[in-house]
Amino acid sequence: MGLTKPNDYTTEQLVFSDIGKALGHPARQRIMMILREEGWVRVTDLTKVLNLNITSVHRHLIILKKAKLITSEYRIHEALLKLDKHGIRELERMAEVLGKSDRN
Repeated sequence: MGLTKPNDYTTEQLVFSDIGKALGHPARQRIMMILREEGWVRVTDLTKVLNLNITSVHRHLIILKKAKLITSEYRIHEALLKLDKHGIRELERMAEVLGKSDRN
């Protein structure tokens, strides 16, 4: 029987982990940049711009949504994506926390 490790991670650490994973692939970074520049984007447009098939794009979007960096709005026969303002604030906060140093 295997040992289970206690979950000693804070909610903040788990959120930061999801954000770090989401930004850990160049395609997801590019999706974020496209959304920053364009505002709302359709999934089908992302497949063309990224030159990836729809399945690959969906896998990347699931990771970005889990990290709450993007949000979507579903309309008839299409989904529109945009950056999630709350998730972006968490990303900024993460950068701020990691940028602080106890050393002078």
